[in-house]
Amino acid sequence: MIIITLLILITNIIYTRFYTDDFKKDITVEEFNNYIKTNKIVIVGSKTCPDFNRLKKVLSYINLQFKEIDLNSNLNMRQHISLTYNNKEFPVVFVCGEYIGDYHDFYKRYHLDTFFSDMLYKTLALRPVNFSRFNIVCG
Repeated sequence: MIIITLLILITNIIYTRFYTDDFKKDITVEEFNNYIKTNKIVIVGSKTCPDFNRLKKVLSYINLQFKEIDLNSNLNMRQHISLTYNNKEFPVVFVCGEYIGDYHDFYKRYHLDTFFSDMLYKTLALRPVNFSRFNIVCG
């Protein structure tokens, strides 16, 4: 039991050290707005949220690069996003500086729900899966 706990602790430390944005704490609204405009995909949520972690896995799986802002390190952003975008659900997604909504809205907008059902069908039928249709280009 102690070994498992230590492994989990070490994994969390390594993940936090090497796989998270070095985005400073308590960013200003101006810094936030600049950050979402200068990065193609930005997701905002809490690292302890299962939906946030699931969304990160999906984006990584389909080879879409993204940046993340952890609400636990930027508590003022939760209030800013809730008031500015009339949003209560997290995680939220910004694409090319545009507010998309929560992860359900992102899935619908980019047809990820149908993609995964197609992918399951192709996987079961041993056909190749095409990820190229998810290349997002900012105008």
